[in-house]
Amino acid sequence: GGGFSAAGGADANSIARWDGTAWWPAGTFDGPVHALALHGGWVYAGGVFATASFNGGSVVAENLARWRGGRWHSVSDGVGGPVYALAGVRYDSCIYIAGAFDRVCNDGGGPKAVSCATENSPLNYRPTNSAARRCFAPGADFTGADDGSVWEPIETHDVGADAKIRAIAQFVG
Repeated sequence: GGGFSAAGGADANSIARWDGTAWWPAGTFDGPVHALALHGGWVYAGGVFATASFNGGSVVAENLARWRGGRWHSVSDGVGGPVYALAGVRYDSCIYIAGAFDRVCNDGGGPKAVSCATENSPLNYRPTNSAARRCFAPGADFTGADDGSVWEPIETHDVGADAKIRAIAQFVG
């Protein structure tokens, strides 16, 4: 992932895949991809984008998307700001996100704003301080609204509204 338009001579807008001999596009994003993580059979991409496209189709995926089965999928109703870091943690079956955002938007809820970043209904988002996680039952397929999982804010730091987290890592001690 990154903010590029080609990889190894192949057209690739912000994301590409390597097959061992050549680069190939893995869909396109309308902005840069800053982080990638593999979790539960899905490839997650975080960055600064509104849509992810693939093989003639596209999905609204505000700053967070996931890939499986040859196409990109949205993850809930998006994230209200850039996602700079991702980590899939196996021991607690969670995907962790970090960046520069003050909210994560939920599936369902009431009428929606145009963007997660401008969402103001407490039914539709959870406030955060630049980090959150979404957990699901071990062995379950992280599918969204009907799997019972919700975004949980992670208490990170007290640095104010302009907090940015650029990296996260799993530590099992």
